[in-house]
Amino acid sequence: MRQHEWLKEVLPTCESAGIGVMPQTPAQHKVILRRLKTHELERLVHGVTVRMQWWKQLPYENRGWCIIRTLAAAHPTWVLGGAAAAWVYGWTATFRTLFPVGHMTPSGTHPRTPHGIQHFYCRALEMMGARVVSGLRISDPYRTLFDCGRSLSFQRALPIADAALRSGIVTRDKLISYILDHKRWRHWRRALRVAHYASPLAESGGESEARAVFIDLGHAVPQLQQEYQDPKTGMKRRVDFLWKRKDGTVVIGEFDGLQKYKDSQYTGGKSALTVLSEEKSREDQLSLFGVWLFRITYADLANRHTLAKKLQRYGVPYAGEEGG
Repeated sequence: MRQHEWLKEVLPTCESAGIGVMPQTPAQHKVILRRLKTHELERLVHGVTVRMQWWKQLPYENRGWCIIRTLAAAHPTWVLGGAAAAWVYGWTATFRTLFPVGHMTPSGTHPRTPHGIQHFYCRALEMMGARVVSGLRISDPYRTLFDCGRSLSFQRALPIADAALRSGIVTRDKLISYILDHKRWRHWRRALRVAHYASPLAESGGESEARAVFIDLGHAVPQLQQEYQDPKTGMKRRVDFLWKRKDGTVVIGEFDGLQKYKDSQYTGGKSALTVLSEEKSREDQLSLFGVWLFRITYADLANRHTLAKKLQRYGVPYAGEEGG
């Protein structure tokens, strides 16, 4: 088969399987390079190549699977680790956490590190303890969380640890014990910090990221998913974050994803503007009863300086300043 015919035949097959193309011969590499120059194809990580038009139409949540499955098919001996393993376990769907894509590497070896790939050095026994999930070889759950805690920022790692605890596959006590048994590994204290603050009560990745930012900014750890009685209506509702000040007043935080303003299940058929207006009116009324309620979004998390001012404005207590 001629090489230009190879690409014409292999692309539809790969795309129907939801994976990219990885050239295996010098001739195939040349064909790929020609198409990259015309911007018909795009190279992602370590040779994983996709047709740009197909990639742009691929649902966001499927892009991670595309990269992971392509690499696994090209390297069947690999044991995926870190955020890649967390993706397979279902503990994250955040595409940006995948890079660089991690895989387990025996200690004492010194393989080259291709673009977009990360080595997690480990003992031979840990390589042997790999799990097979969704047809992919991935690291043990505790090792996965350990590596995520060491390699990702606190804001990126905490949602993964929260999801892992929520799944019931791991427990926090065993995770802490595992980390303390691996003090010889670099950045183990970062992983321990993640384990210390992890909670199964967080209901979304956005809530977990917000909590991580609150902690990074020095604020008290909020109570999660607490039932709260609205002092105006008497109705009980659960809130994402709750702090009690020393003077007895309460601060409530709610994380709002875009879904809340787009999905009719949440809006009751109302426009986003109407929903926002009603929430603002309710928040103003609650303040008359000594209850302060604020809302944050992913946009707030992207600007910590502005968010810090917002938390101060609403009187969110700092660590050690909260009431009983």
